[in-house]
Amino acid sequence: IAGVDEVGRGCWAGPVMAAAVIFPPELLERPGELAGIEDSKTLAPAQRVRLAERIRGLALGIGVGAAPAHLIDQFGIGRATRWAMAQAVLVLPRLPDALLIDWVRLPELPRPLVRPAPPDPPLDPATLVVRSRGRSSVG
Repeated sequence: IAGVDEVGRGCWAGPVMAAAVIFPPELLERPGELAGIEDSKTLAPAQRVRLAERIRGLALGIGVGAAPAHLIDQFGIGRATRWAMAQAVLVLPRLPDALLIDWVRLPELPRPLVRPAPPDPPLDPATLVVRSRGRSSVG
């Protein structure tokens, strides 16, 4: 299962970006190893970078996708978000069996698992990876 999340939907300018992260199943049985990985909006930029490095060391695969501003302007933020998320999944080292996504449906990709808000820890690693990339226009 890959956790997929986006950032940049509320930006006044710039791209919408997404990340997909796959952890080994045994890691999810040891939640202490993911301690401190939480909502990226609550963390300082230096904390985001440090935690993103830790995520990269623990993950089986990470994919990042983006939809630039001109696509958002032409097709809307909803479609641009789906494109960025699909791109993030498709660049993973292997296609996951299922997706854990908070609200977006990606019918072109395998069996999304849609879950309600509020966000919980399985999606936080994907958000942290994108936010740590230093995109000042990404909210």
